[in-house]
Amino acid sequence: MYKILLFGGTGFVGDNFTKLYKEHYQILSFGSAHDVRDFMVVDEIIRVHQPEYVINLASISTLKQCEENREICYDISFEGNKNIINALKKCNKIKSYLYISSSEVYDHDYYNRNHSLTESDRITRYNAYNSGKLDSEDYCNSNISHKYKLNIARPFTHIGPHQSSRFGFSAIAKKAVYAEQAIIEAGNTERERDLTDVRDVCDAYMSILQSKCNGETFNICSNNYMNLDKYLMIINNIIGSSIKFDRKDSLVRKDERDYKKGSHDRILSTTQWKPKRNIIKTTGDILSYWRDNKNHD
Repeated sequence: MYKILLFGGTGFVGDNFTKLYKEHYQILSFGSAHDVRDFMVVDEIIRVHQPEYVINLASISTLKQCEENREICYDISFEGNKNIINALKKCNKIKSYLYISSSEVYDHDYYNRNHSLTESDRITRYNAYNSGKLDSEDYCNSNISHKYKLNIARPFTHIGPHQSSRFGFSAIAKKAVYAEQAIIEAGNTERERDLTDVRDVCDAYMSILQSKCNGETFNICSNNYMNLDKYLMIINNIIGSSIKFDRKDSLVRKDERDYKKGSHDRILSTTQWKPKRNIIKTTGDILSYWRDNKNHD
């Protein structure tokens, strides 16, 4: 059985990835207890386990946390990625390494609403999070190897069960399940996102690992818009409620961007991946998760 090693693998995406693929692969997940900024830690993990596949999910998960810990945020992305690539030089079994970047690297504000971002579109630096991602992408591209395949994924917003309520869409679902009143306080509910089910995102990562591609960058997205207003309508239809938003200026993020949807044409043409789970099914699964996990964050 092939081994898949997940750095940053004990969180939202890693949990879902493990559930999807644990019957067919030996999946080894390492979280914050194993600091990817420390080369000796990374090197020992790879040397001991000799994986065939590695996915680097390691990152501070929210932009707020990154702004509060800029140096740590940058180093987890850049130093962590660099350490993994250098440690893989001594791994005899490695077949494929996938670095998880972000759609945050794009200059979303540069394009009009109808534009679908492609992998060759304009990028920009504006905070520690996306700077770490961009520099890590550069490091990947300067270390393409013939020994194993090295590719980059740029996921757009993804939602699903097991996501923390620190994230907007998950937070709204949890509040709807336990709402004592038919009002939920929120910030900007009209701002749109390109949403994909996290399990589709995991399938995309696997399709890249198993592909023959080397040195490629792929958007992982749905090419569809969703905002919190539309999302709440879906929730209300599922649970038979009439919850409404009470919009508060104090809850609007000052650095919120005018996000664009992405194009998944490249990964579709290369690996035949495309999202297969619809937003209604995904939302239903999130609501079920929160009904069963009231005390989770």
